[in-house]
Amino acid sequence: MKNTLKILGIIALVAVIGFSMVSCSDDAGGGGSHLNGTWEGTDEYSNKPVTVIINGDSITFKLDGKEYTGKLKDSKETGKYPSGATYEDKDIYDGSDLVGQVSYVEQGSKWAFYAYYEKGDVSISLAGGKEGDAKKK
Repeated sequence: MKNTLKILGIIALVAVIGFSMVSCSDDAGGGGSHLNGTWEGTDEYSNKPVTVIINGDSITFKLDGKEYTGKLKDSKETGKYPSGATYEDKDIYDGSDLVGQVSYVEQGSKWAFYAYYEKGDVSISLAGGKEGDAKKK
């Protein structure tokens, strides 16, 4: 009887740990699995090549040999549209200043990516999917 209870206890413990691992996110709190990565395309303002690198809660825009960085924070805009499309929006901060936003929307095989940064006299915009040319490397 004691051995049976021990085995049932071990099975319950393994199940709890397994469910905990499945339900936890593996990102650093900023970039979701669809946002993480390197995105390349053409800046909508300057018409020059731009690269956006997202890694966890860090984002870097590379344009004209310069880098502009920020931290991603949840904007509480993540979920599902009535059409079934899923979306994820993150705000971009430089210190306490809100300097942009990054978004990803997906429905079936269709997707859209948008990243925007503005601080001082710098404005960068990259879009991908149906409306833009950005591609994930």
